[in-house]
Amino acid sequence: MTRLLKLAIPAIVLAAGAWLYATPYLAVNGMRSAAQARDAQRLSGYIDFATVKENLKGTLNAKITGNARASDNPLAAMGAALGAMLINPMVDRLVTPQAIAEIMKGNPPALTGNGHGQGGGAPAEARAETTLGYEGMNHFLVSVRKQGDDSEPVTMVLRRDGLAAWKLVALRLP
Repeated sequence: MTRLLKLAIPAIVLAAGAWLYATPYLAVNGMRSAAQARDAQRLSGYIDFATVKENLKGTLNAKITGNARASDNPLAAMGAALGAMLINPMVDRLVTPQAIAEIMKGNPPALTGNGHGQGGGAPAEARAETTLGYEGMNHFLVSVRKQGDDSEPVTMVLRRDGLAAWKLVALRLP
């Protein structure tokens, strides 16, 4: 083997590894630019809507039933059943390209109202504080909140889709 080939093979492997490592960051950048451009169709390409909705329904159901079980109030079970009926329309309103774009801007989702941030009137100039990182080889977390806000961030979970593509599959609400 020639000396050039001995150097080229590790360089190619290293470059491919670096590119694979960077792919979720590139996906988040693409999501961010689509959100800023208000390009719902392009943003939709990064979202697995069915999976996000199912994960969010499960999370909200668990929160509602967990609160009802912890309560000694007999009406809590009835309230939990009513809450479960309201989850589907609430999730449908929350998992849209527009709502995801608002989350990426740092506007927390409104679980009631129009689904575009708290009260629907968050200023467009507010800056988002974003934290990115891997949660395993196939899961990548994007935590977003308004800059200077001390509340818990909304975390978007991206999962590898194929070798280098990433899709939003879950929202972790505070």
